[in-house]
Amino acid sequence: MGRSRHSCAGASDRTECAVLVNATLQQGPMALGMPKRVPFAHRRWAGIIALGCLTVLVVAAVLRPDPSGMGTHQQLGLPPCGFKSVFGLPCPTCGMTTSFTNAAHAHPVAAVQAQPFGAILALISAITFWLSLHVAITGSTLGLTAGQLIGPRLPWLLIGGLLAGWSYTLLTAHT
Repeated sequence: MGRSRHSCAGASDRTECAVLVNATLQQGPMALGMPKRVPFAHRRWAGIIALGCLTVLVVAAVLRPDPSGMGTHQQLGLPPCGFKSVFGLPCPTCGMTTSFTNAAHAHPVAAVQAQPFGAILALISAITFWLSLHVAITGSTLGLTAGQLIGPRLPWLLIGGLLAGWSYTLLTAHT
């Protein structure tokens, strides 16, 4: 058809646009050139991703957030932050475990205060769990759509978020 896959761009009038939208609603994902269901291999990967996200969220729920905003990871038997020990400043991931733990305990303000990017990642982990579980169970193409939307931007978003979160922890660090 030569039209945009995601809108009525290129439609000559509102009637033609309505026909495109109606066809999309009737045909579902196939109108966008996507299969009705993803292959079993995609479903298996979605299940693995859901299991990984669930594991992280359950571990966070079991831990107690450290009141200082950092150090919760030591409950897992991990040593104190080596970067902070050497340089006296928090590392880029300082506060992430505490942030996840606060988020898992439904304390969003405390999660953001501990590490803003950690709070965002905790929310993304929860969303990814439900999305992946849905894809694994139903074979939905929703995961493909999400992947197309985020795709090549993901590394840049992660790096930018990590740097912004680290900037926050450096500005609010109590050394």
